[in-house]
Amino acid sequence: MPDMSPMQWLEYLSEKLMYRLTEMDRLRDYVTNNPPLPEGATQHRDAFAKFQKLSRTNFAELSIEAPSERIRIAGFRVGGEDTDNDSARRLWRRSRGGSVASDIHRDALTYGYGYGMAAKGRSGAILTHESPFGCITEHDPLEPTWVDAGLKIWRGRDADHAVLHLPGYVYRFVREATAPVPYAPTVEPWRMGGWEPDPDPLKSGPTGLDRVPIVRFENRDGVGVFAKHTDLLDRINWDILQRLLITAMQAFRQRAIKGELPEKDEEGNVIDYAAMFTPGPDALWTLPEGVDIWESQPGDIQAVLAGSKDDIGHFAALTRTPMATLMPGDGQNQTAEGAAFAREGLVFKSEDCIERFTSSWDVLMPLGLALDGIVTEVQTQWKPAERQSLSERFDALTKAGDLPWRDRMTDVLGYDAARVDQMEINRARDAEMARALAPAPVVVESPDAEDDAEDSTEDPADEPSV
Repeated sequence: MPDMSPMQWLEYLSEKLMYRLTEMDRLRDYVTNNPPLPEGATQHRDAFAKFQKLSRTNFAELSIEAPSERIRIAGFRVGGEDTDNDSARRLWRRSRGGSVASDIHRDALTYGYGYGMAAKGRSGAILTHESPFGCITEHDPLEPTWVDAGLKIWRGRDADHAVLHLPGYVYRFVREATAPVPYAPTVEPWRMGGWEPDPDPLKSGPTGLDRVPIVRFENRDGVGVFAKHTDLLDRINWDILQRLLITAMQAFRQRAIKGELPEKDEEGNVIDYAAMFTPGPDALWTLPEGVDIWESQPGDIQAVLAGSKDDIGHFAALTRTPMATLMPGDGQNQTAEGAAFAREGLVFKSEDCIERFTSSWDVLMPLGLALDGIVTEVQTQWKPAERQSLSERFDALTKAGDLPWRDRMTDVLGYDAARVDQMEINRARDAEMARALAPAPVVVESPDAEDDAEDSTEDPADEPSV
């Protein structure tokens, strides 16, 4: 891309962010259980709206949570160290790394992109989660891990703020906020222009880094887990709506009179048959000869239930989400082999995400350490995507062979690096205590040694002279 001024970068990235907001808003509606209402009776829209809202089920969020729960960072190896680095651990704790990583991963799984940033906090460098609704980056097409420019935009108490990062530099801009809501969650990036450089000159300038501190976490193809299957989610909600309507209609069966009834009584008054034939457990109706009451029969909703189940099964297969996650009661009669096969797809999808997110964390962590004055390489370590029971892990430990002790603790038992470091300290203490409490060795003299001692006590005068 040709050289661009900071203001040109700001306008370009704002327009790029604007372009994708519509799709992200649509996906956010699904994960917040606010998808489009299924179509129904337009002539009774107000009465029908309640049934429409009741028919929505948040399967989209379940498809996100299933892999996200298996994507967990165990620690970081800094430089050539085998143990967890203290500086990296402090940075991780200071940043509340577990929750930050979880939010970034969920964004990537939902919208296709998640963002993290290294920044200077009040007590040192921190890593932050940045919402894709207010953050965007531009990457080198020949080297995707290199960020040419990054933009963070948000609404403050009285103004909109924009922070533009270029390699080695940061530029801050402000503009007057015009939205009717003072604390709107987004900044209206579609409202182009109006930006002015921040009047405080100290807020712009060199960052001390050789690259942009905003890092993108990209899901496969830059697409969320369920983004391609929203039509299927709409169909599932529509099936549920039909079930609710059929059930509600059957609670009030239609009735009809078969035969002729007089319109007026003997005194000439109009007969109110609706009030006369009010249903109730103690109601007793007397009908003239030749008059009968017809009542509609209940419909069969089993076909509707089966259709909903099939659609949910299709969604589970397409998103690699175990059926037991979407319909817990439906997997009770599932065989162990079938459950293991369904779980494999989720494990493979989670491992694919781990592979993609690793390179981003390997870039973001060194940026945070560099802000603390530590320049080094970092390797991200992950907990296994396949979670096993404690008995299964210890059974595998007995079969680990000559695997080094630390690798047994991390790769087999699944402990994170910080926990293994503490285990090593405790292990050394136990060994030292065992040596201190061990009884002193008992020296047993042999009979030959006693004879030699007796010989040494004999008087030399008793010895025969030569």
